[in-house]
Formats: sequence, structure tokens, C-alpha cells
Amino acid sequence: MNFILDYHPEQFLTKLPDILSQLTSQYMELFIAELSSEDTTLTMYSFMGTQSTAPTDKVNTVCKALIDSVADNVIPWLNTLISCYVKIEDVSTGLSKLKSLYSTYLLKQKQL
Repeated sequence: MNFILDYHPEQFLTKLPDILSQLTSQYMELFIAELSSEDTTLTMYSFMGTQSTAPTDKVNTVCKALIDSVADNVIPWLNTLISCYVKIEDVSTGLSKLKSLYSTYLLKQKQL
């Protein structure tokens, strides 16, 4: 997926909801863990003769797009969401999000 991101970043970001519908959170976490600012079209896949059009801050771009994509359905993607916040070094926001979700969960449990 890293190569697809480097080769066609606009298409990757546009198709992100489709990608999420076909993968589990564990696969997205693995992708996030392996995601780096390295341009795979110039390193790992240089033999293909392609050139990246990915943004220079692709890690932040992808993680923020993932955060936005799972915003309406956070619970199944909670680990992915936290991984994104850790990857972009915004742990405090990730922990705040987790605390908010936990508080909401506790509130719902009290209402039952």
C-alpha cells in the first residue's frame, strides 16, 4: 500500500473509504506502523522506473485522512485511530479522544 500511496496519492486518498471497507483494523495498523516519509518509488521499487507524486508530508497526510475517515465509526477503528495519533506525534489528542469515548461509553452504561 505504501507504493500505491507514493505512486498515486490522490487516488489512494480518494479511495480510502473503499480501502477501509475491505480491510480490518489490524491491517491498517500494520500499514500505519510501516508508513514512512521514504519515497518507495525511488528506493524499494526504483527498478519500475516510476516517480512519486506523494506529498512530502505523506505520513501526516495519510494519518489525518484516516482519522477523518473513521470519525463517524470510531469503535471498530479505535486502535487504528490511536496508531495514527501516535504516528503523527499527537499522543495527547489521541488520549483525549480515547478518554472522551470511554466517558461516553460509561454514560451509556449508566443509562441502561
